[in-house]
Amino acid sequence: MLFPVRPALLVLTVAALCATCAKPPTSAERGGVLVIAIDSLRVDHLSVYGYDRDTTPEIDALAAAGVRFEAAWSAAPGILESNVALLCGSDPRIARRLLPPDVPGSTLAYWHVPEAVPHVAQEFLREGFATAAFVDHPQLGPGVGLARGFQEFQGVPREQQPGEREPTPDELFERMSRWLDEREPGEPWFAYVHVGTLERFWWHYDERGESRFHLRPELNRVPPVGDGERLFHALPRTHWTGAQRSLAEYEVAYDAALHGVDAAIGACIDRLRAKGRLDDTTLVVVGTRGLGLGEAGLVGDCGTLTDVDLHVPLVVRPARGRPFRPGHVATGLASLIDVAPTVLALGGLPQPPEMQGVSLVEALSVPGARAREHAFEVA
Repeated sequence: MLFPVRPALLVLTVAALCATCAKPPTSAERGGVLVIAIDSLRVDHLSVYGYDRDTTPEIDALAAAGVRFEAAWSAAPGILESNVALLCGSDPRIARRLLPPDVPGSTLAYWHVPEAVPHVAQEFLREGFATAAFVDHPQLGPGVGLARGFQEFQGVPREQQPGEREPTPDELFERMSRWLDEREPGEPWFAYVHVGTLERFWWHYDERGESRFHLRPELNRVPPVGDGERLFHALPRTHWTGAQRSLAEYEVAYDAALHGVDAAIGACIDRLRAKGRLDDTTLVVVGTRGLGLGEAGLVGDCGTLTDVDLHVPLVVRPARGRPFRPGHVATGLASLIDVAPTVLALGGLPQPPEMQGVSLVEALSVPGARAREHAFEVA
């Protein structure tokens, strides 16, 4: 079923082309493309988007050097759907399999990206780019077709063994850095790094990180703990560590985790700079979906069709030679399905006609540019 994001955003899939006068980069100028997708990233908790805490100094600096999109929206509040939209540039329902309700297996059995659907990594690979993905969530893997086109795919198993854990953001970027060190000088590359740490913020207690921010008195109340996976106005039991923590403490824990993710991104950028690759790399930081802290009834969870879950940050810093205005704030509407066409264009590659998103390249340099009039959300 389709739902509008808000009354002004009608439920539509849009196929409009965005033109730019810029000359596409030659094969020798293509450089690298790095997409950093952060799950459960609330746009209103980034300092560059007006938050009253200094949570994201590194992303703020990247936005100052690149372009920040003010009205970017996820295509779905679920992790699988949002990543399908991001990597395939299409309505995520293309990956939904209509199976009888009595088919055994988990909900993952209902999702698989068909071979005929375009995939951004496959497009880069076809044009001679080295491709790699570094993923920290067990649902995002070869089993659902998201690994297609990646020569190197480092993920986590669906069934983890005792003692196993998801890689930290620092470990993800270190893996990417080692992979990049193996590339030949001048070899074009595309890397996708998925960071899911914020979805798990309640598991980890970071006393030093949490001491960075003050507790809000108005949030000094302890939410109830529910019995199910997803309950409104209660913390899911699977998210409860046994401690009686207030909403204020959960918010501070989230912000501390976000600050840690931001620091890992900064370290990644520093490594690219030290290796002389930064100027020739297009950098994209995007939220795949948000996370509720009680506003829409969900505490430490996501899945609603509200701003909290669907309004996401999007920051693009193109490689040198691409058209953009440093520090520009793009006010036009953008969708998660537009990221794939945009990075293809910035890499000098054509957009497959089957890809439903639109390129945002014009919005990188033209004030008031509007690549689309409507966006859609699916649940």
